Amino acid sequence: MVIGSRGDIQPFLKIAKILKEQHGHRVRIASHPVFRDFVQEEEGLEFFSVGGDPAELMAFMVNNPGLVPHLATIREGEIQRRRSAMAMMFEGFWRASTNIRDGEEDVENLKMMDETDPFVADCIIANPPSMAHVHIAEKLGIPLHMMQVLSLRRSNGLLILAQVHVSLHSPHSNSLILWRISSHTGTR
Repeated sequence: MVIGSRGDIQPFLKIAKILKEQHGHRVRIASHPVFRDFVQEEEGLEFFSVGGDPAELMAFMVNNPGLVPHLATIREGEIQRRRSAMAMMFEGFWRASTNIRDGEEDVENLKMMDETDPFVADCIIANPPSMAHVHIAEKLGIPLHMMQVLSLRRSNGLLILAQVHVSLHSPHSNSLILWRISSHTGTR
């Protein structure tokens, strides 16, 4: 689950390819429809559209930095438009975690839902702005792994992706963890 710009999505694609090609997992990228061709055609990964327009989202964030939007933004009705767009994406993220195919109105999807067990995610890897992740993971009872693609502070540190066991009950239950290794000399 990832929303944002192409630059926000690209690190998730690398992780998806590693999980798919080196570990044999079925991986689904759930994001804005504008990225469908990039994810499917160029990267060869499964894609699920959750709706939303990253350009609108970025414009809102640039015009309203911080937690409290400007009064002009409220007067112009932008808050309600953002709420509607986010609600559409939240519903899309839920469908991405439980539907066989993209498209709620897709007749083939509805037919398969009667004939086949639904797709249910085993794990969610998400960026913080996608926001629905924690609720969906809790509802499905699956692990959630948050991944921030930009540093919140300047650093000369190195980002490391590692595999660790997350369950004492199942030695085959693994988790990927991303953490920062910083050298104490030169770290800002």
